[in-house]
Amino acid sequence: MTMTELPQARTFLLADGKLHIRHCAACEKDYPAWMVICAGCGDTALPTRPASGRGEVRSWVTYRRQYSLPFELPVPYTVVLVELAEGVRVNGLWHAPTADGLTRGAAVVLAGSPDRPVFAPVAEGGAGDGH
Repeated sequence: MTMTELPQARTFLLADGKLHIRHCAACEKDYPAWMVICAGCGDTALPTRPASGRGEVRSWVTYRRQYSLPFELPVPYTVVLVELAEGVRVNGLWHAPTADGLTRGAAVVLAGSPDRPVFAPVAEGGAGDGH
């Protein structure tokens, strides 16, 4: 995928304000929204469907300087790798600039953003709607 194709992938990813993933009916496997070919069977019919927006943090990195991106972010900012409940891994922004207190395996939920995924901790007691 090229940098010019990223905005289109983001459109699929956050369609209707919800996080979307792709699904291969032939293999019964889910994929990130930017995948266009099933890694299992090669099928190209991978419709999108809404994901739960819930998952667990697998990794993260905090950037303390600005990089050349197709959009601007205030520094510092933290990018998290989240494994969704559906098994798909996606990158998104952490709701806070730094990862203070963040742990591997922490339960997170999509916190809402019109143009990119932003994740936050699941509220005490498991509240959070996932979109």
